[in-house]
Amino acid sequence: MKFSRRRVPIVLFGTALAAAAVIPGAVPSAVAATNLVANPGFEKGTTCWTTFKAGGGSAKFTWARGSHGKKAFQATVRGGGNAERAAVQTPKCAVKAKPGKRFSLGVTYKNTGKAAFVLFRKDSAKGWVRWDTSPYIPVSRTFRKVTYRTNVVPEGTTAIRWGISQFGAGTLVTDDYRAYNGPNTGQGTCTDGTGCAKGRWAVRSINTPERAIHSVLLRNGKVLLIAGSGSNAANFKAFNKGTFKTYVFDPVKNTFKKVYTPVDLFCAGHVQLSDGKVLVVGGTLTYPTYDQKQAEIPNTGFRGLNASYLFNPSTNRYEKITSKMKDGHWYASATQLGNGDVFAAGGNSATLSKEISPDVEYYSAKQKKWLRPAQS
Repeated sequence: MKFSRRRVPIVLFGTALAAAAVIPGAVPSAVAATNLVANPGFEKGTTCWTTFKAGGGSAKFTWARGSHGKKAFQATVRGGGNAERAAVQTPKCAVKAKPGKRFSLGVTYKNTGKAAFVLFRKDSAKGWVRWDTSPYIPVSRTFRKVTYRTNVVPEGTTAIRWGISQFGAGTLVTDDYRAYNGPNTGQGTCTDGTGCAKGRWAVRSINTPERAIHSVLLRNGKVLLIAGSGSNAANFKAFNKGTFKTYVFDPVKNTFKKVYTPVDLFCAGHVQLSDGKVLVVGGTLTYPTYDQKQAEIPNTGFRGLNASYLFNPSTNRYEKITSKMKDGHWYASATQLGNGDVFAAGGNSATLSKEISPDVEYYSAKQKKWLRPAQS
């Protein structure tokens, strides 16, 4: 029996090959064991399944012998380097999803060409849109299992559909589709059997609202993204008019919270203290000036600020340190010492008479001020 070629309306976005994780093997036993895929091994033929088609080339959809049964889905593509062919769930049989959650998706497959997980999500405002594409899975001449852990489900998502797609020429056979809830990124009991014990690398693509120059993983799991003027002279000229930017990224909710930024913290130094606050040292006092030929005038390059701030992740606010550093520092190095204090040095000076600041700065975490002279 051949698969129906009925096309399902899907809005296709770009296919960026950035994803959470593709892991050989089955889903760890620590993940909840309820398979959310209807008719996962094609026991009921094409029930709950349809074909996905994109790009050029020609394709043939047929049945093949499965990994342990009589039926598996086979897609054979000839020509068309940008071709994509897959079996995906029908909208009626889509997996329900909640924002902030993740899924572990699995399949048994064998292939002779490039293949990857393709995901679609139902957006409450836009309908079905393309969500993500995994890195290519390994080529395998015999059946093998592979697991894909998704990114966090975006806001506005009510359901997902997915499949394994053949990319370009080759033959792909898939069987025994699996979808499980988790492991989630929220706090609570860890459900990733291997990852909980040994850790696991993951790659994720996000669209940030501003060009972040500095990023710090905060103690609450959120990420501090500091842009300041963002290497944009126009933003710098609009000093004190709200053009300096900082955001706090929540990877669970996939949201960005804008934070008031008092000075240009572009090219500052930073270090996270033992109490979870982030000490931000220096920043930009001046941008380079240019003559009519757009050549930088000597000794008028970036100059450093002598101000410093503590970012408090509990309030998402900058707290000004009233004492000044001895000199300004543009791209200073800051290192926390064993007693919790901070050693800071280097970076462009605040004055035109010297290039790199010769002054060493010492911050007392207990007194919350810079000490004069620098001492240990």
